[in-house]
Amino acid sequence: MKKIIHLSDLHMGHGDLAERFEHMVSHISERCDPDEHVIVITGDLVEDANDGYARAASLIGELRQKHRFTTLVVPGNHDYGTGNHANRKFVAEFWAAFMAGQTEGPPKYPVVHDVDGIRFIGLDSTLGELNFIDSMGAEGELTDAQIHGSNGGPGLAQILQQTDTGGAIRHIVVYLHHHPFDPYARVRLREELRFLDRILGSLITDTLGFFHRLKDSDDLGRVLKQHNEQHEVKVAALLYGHNHAGLDANGDKNPWGIERGYDAGTSTRKDDMVCVHRVINLSRDPADDERTCFLADGCGKHPSHTA
Repeated sequence: MKKIIHLSDLHMGHGDLAERFEHMVSHISERCDPDEHVIVITGDLVEDANDGYARAASLIGELRQKHRFTTLVVPGNHDYGTGNHANRKFVAEFWAAFMAGQTEGPPKYPVVHDVDGIRFIGLDSTLGELNFIDSMGAEGELTDAQIHGSNGGPGLAQILQQTDTGGAIRHIVVYLHHHPFDPYARVRLREELRFLDRILGSLITDTLGFFHRLKDSDDLGRVLKQHNEQHEVKVAALLYGHNHAGLDANGDKNPWGIERGYDAGTSTRKDDMVCVHRVINLSRDPADDERTCFLADGCGKHPSHTA
């Protein structure tokens, strides 16, 4: 069974982060085997979609074509605009840049890829935030159609239910951009924000958390928890980013009873925030998942707490 390299929040176009990711591509290709690893990137590939996807698409293409890594991506809020203001036109443009040849047809989420006994289900957590008012801010929303399905096709719930059929799939991985249940972690990791929070009585935490939350988190959690309680083939990992916090939410720390919950932080260390490069082995205990670093200048101190 292939191991999973989880990356997120590359923010190419901000400072020298595209160059950092270029070095990461080289290091991954030198140290990892495409026959033994699959790469999952949980959004914010670029800093500002208005500046285009050319450099990011070229480097993702290099991972896929030159180095032969199966590389799965979903969009983040920055991939549809500035990060604080989204534009619906970028849904099709992102799909054309990163999904062409990976998934057939027009833009449609969830996206499903079966790789070596693992079913990967990718969700677009910015999809419900494209109306005029909702498009302002960094909140996420999956939409009822993406979770429960519609006339246009099955949603997450139906895909999960179908996964038990046939017996070829041994594990399920669900991946999305927005942190599904803890939008406040970014504040807890930054001393200057914690200081302001102590003075202002949690105003910073409450405000930043509100504008970074996943609006339909409770609905997503019910679907995932119910599936794992009722089915033999379980959601073994929930992968996400957005908070730049890099925290684990495994086992008992996971409110939805999922064995692994991983925030990848910002894999290129945007603004010196937390960088955690995990190599996940679903065949083993989560304690055996590897923390490594693919950056030439190091990944900084890993967070020691969980959330």
